[in-house]
Amino acid sequence: MTLVDAGQLSLDDKAVKFFPAFTGEGRETITIRNLLTHTGGLPDMLAEDEMLRERHAPLAEYAAGALKAPLKFAPGSKYSYSSMGILLSAEIAQQITGKPIADIVEERVFKPLGMHRTGYGLRGRANATTVASQSAPAMSEAGKKSWESWNWNSEYWRNLGAPWGGALGSAADIARFYREFLEQRGRILKPATEQMMIVNQSPPGVKPSGLGFDLPPSVGAPACGPRTFGHNGSTGTYSWADPDTGTVCVVLTTLYEAAVRPHPTHLVGNLVAEAVAKA
Repeated sequence: MTLVDAGQLSLDDKAVKFFPAFTGEGRETITIRNLLTHTGGLPDMLAEDEMLRERHAPLAEYAAGALKAPLKFAPGSKYSYSSMGILLSAEIAQQITGKPIADIVEERVFKPLGMHRTGYGLRGRANATTVASQSAPAMSEAGKKSWESWNWNSEYWRNLGAPWGGALGSAADIARFYREFLEQRGRILKPATEQMMIVNQSPPGVKPSGLGFDLPPSVGAPACGPRTFGHNGSTGTYSWADPDTGTVCVVLTTLYEAAVRPHPTHLVGNLVAEAVAKA
């Protein structure tokens, strides 16, 4: 989005502009906006995801797989959460700037907002200084044997810095990030761009989604206002901000998101929203 602000990129640019081989099945119509709103039809994870992790593949190999992955539906017709869409967005940013996505985000987002304990990957920090997650089990028999070397707590994964789920940071830093979008101070983006990111950008008739943010009813709590925006994480993290009350809620746990329903993060989020509503 900093590249959009600078006029180096348009949300209506087609992804094929940056990846000439990204054709067939309607891929030529996928826009940057589709990638950021999970409406491009790309899968969440690749079919060969565990195999890539088992051999400690670099991000470039995941991106190569995303460019060839079968689409789940016609671009723009539905919503389906797509980590691979986020990955291709990061690849485009790298093409334009000539820098790794971890460097781009540190320079343009984390440093300006004072998020000094956040980075894509460990960024030179010792793995022992981060909190271990209760990792989700492997799916394949081969994956179960190699799981220790590539799960969320491994040196490989913590150093990969995957743009779809490799950020490591503190609750205070995440709150600083949300405050920027609540107050729209223009520290990382033009205020109008920050506002655009937290309102619906999905095609008509498709599940509402901001640019990088989820929107109600898939985020927040029943007591939250209709303008709430936020996101959850597979490792057991959940965060949202409600412009109607100025509330930021960040809940970080070690229990992976799919382990139990309702997840403790949502129970806590509901309590926070209810307490604010009564105050």
